[in-house]
Amino acid sequence: MVFQEPSLDDRLTVRENLELHGLVFGVPRALRRKRIEEMLALVELTDWSDKPARTLSSGMKRRLEIARALIHDSEIILFDEPTAGLDAQSRERIWSYVRRLRDERKITVLVTTHYIDEVEGCDRVCVVDHGKVLALDTPDALKRDHCRQVLRIVPKSDDDRQEILSRYADRLEGEAGESILLSSSDSLVEAVLAEYGTRLRSLSIDAPSLEAVFLSLTGRELRDQVAGPRERTLAFGRRGGEHTR
Repeated sequence: MVFQEPSLDDRLTVRENLELHGLVFGVPRALRRKRIEEMLALVELTDWSDKPARTLSSGMKRRLEIARALIHDSEIILFDEPTAGLDAQSRERIWSYVRRLRDERKITVLVTTHYIDEVEGCDRVCVVDHGKVLALDTPDALKRDHCRQVLRIVPKSDDDRQEILSRYADRLEGEAGESILLSSSDSLVEAVLAEYGTRLRSLSIDAPSLEAVFLSLTGRELRDQVAGPRERTLAFGRRGGEHTR
């Protein structure tokens, strides 16, 4: 398991943290030493192996925690918001490690995260709000079942706006600032462009996304609570080609 909060022993070196974890899980000496070198190389910490853990950056500490969790032959790895507070480069690097481990060692990966874009490549996604499971399916199925493609139109004049609102009242999803939001389809896009193309300031398509799914299921109100229930997205990885949950 990789916790959200740091759980390394800062008084030990990078290598000693891995050595201790291997001892705790009873990994045989020869395998332990081999696995430590493999994990250090994987997370690019070989050059830091003899440095105290307290000297590492936040991203490096998280990489060390991933390496530590894989010293023994785990079949399931749990990540509790593993990239919280990290910069974009560190986030991408960590997910690169996770994808590689899932493919090479055929482990099941279960992760909780608030970064919804991170779960697009997962096999199954579970949306949890206030302790209740609201949806559980593949990313594509969630997008298909819980949100629609939206056509975003900004007319050039008020007269054009009123005409479009009246003409497509049955497709109206709402208004956002200057934009008119219509439930979209390829045929609708073609029809709007053919009839109003020169009378529009802009036209764009909002494709279904997991973020739209999340907002449609949980609402758009702010959740400024202290130590209260928190919305989360749980993403499930794949083990050996079978979906798990």
